[in-house]
Amino acid sequence: LFAKESKNWHEEKAGMKKKILIRFITIGLLHTFLYLWFVPFVVYPSFGHNGFLLTVVVAVLISFSILATLFLGRKRRDDQDADNKKM
Repeated sequence: LFAKESKNWHEEKAGMKKKILIRFITIGLLHTFLYLWFVPFVVYPSFGHNGFLLTVVVAVLISFSILATLFLGRKRRDDQDADNKKM
């Protein structure tokens, strides 16, 4: 019984690490795309410095929201685990 629970815990932990890695790679690709192509060739020539600042702010907000989902998901899982232990 305990070995089966332990195995599921390790599989769940590995799945979490994979999700975290995917999110960090996604953020990195987003910023790479924005700062190496989109901003210099699309935004800056059309909108100048104000467009550049707006793009940076939006990119940072998107990144924070992606990272916030990690913490919200962890808190929700911890709350569910606490509820399950009470039963």
